[in-house]
This record gives sequence, C-alpha cells and structure tokens, in this order.
Amino acid sequence: MVRSGKQFGEQYIKGDKPLISYSLVPLALPSLSGPGAITYSIVKMQTTDWWLILLSILLVMVLVFILLLGANKIIRFFGEKGMDALTRIMGLLIAAISVQFIIDGISLWISSYPL
Repeated sequence: MVRSGKQFGEQYIKGDKPLISYSLVPLALPSLSGPGAITYSIVKMQTTDWWLILLSILLVMVLVFILLLGANKIIRFFGEKGMDALTRIMGLLIAAISVQFIIDGISLWISSYPL
C-alpha cells in the first residue's frame, strides 16, 4: 500500500496474449470484525457497561454501511490520483498502528518483570 507503482490489476503480456491479474485483499473486514476487534470488545466489557459497547458496535456498523453505499461517489470525488494518495496514507497509518502495538506489547512485557 505504501510503495509506488501499480501492484494490483496490472496487465502482463505473455507472448501475444495479455494476462490480467486482479487481486482482492479484504482489509476492512478483518479490521472491523477480526480477532483484534473481538478481543478489544471483550476486554472493554470488564470496565465499561455492556450497552455502551453494543451502541458503539452498532454505530460503527451504520457508519461503514453508509460509507460502502457511497463508495462510488467517494471514488469519483477523489479520482485516481486521490485514491492512490489515500491508499498510501492508509497504508502508512496501518504500519504506524502496528508498530505502536508492538511497542506497547514489549513495554508491557518488560514492565511485568520485577526489577
């Protein structure tokens, strides 16, 4: 996502036949309902009211539904170069979040040992 150049949907030519390679990577679904989201909800249930967790899950579902309904308009608004820039920004954010998760995990692991 961060590197430049077309990586998905490129045409490759073998002999005189063009081979089209389309790839689909489901980024949204694992982020919304994957193990991280489920674990976070379970952990938050210990410190937060159940109805607040349920309300936040419903709010995310509604927002994602609205965004997916308007996806064509969003793509037309940003254009090809805007979507490329947005994809790179989102890739950078995902990389930053994953590095922060690693740092938090290591610091918690180190602090669990008595000095």
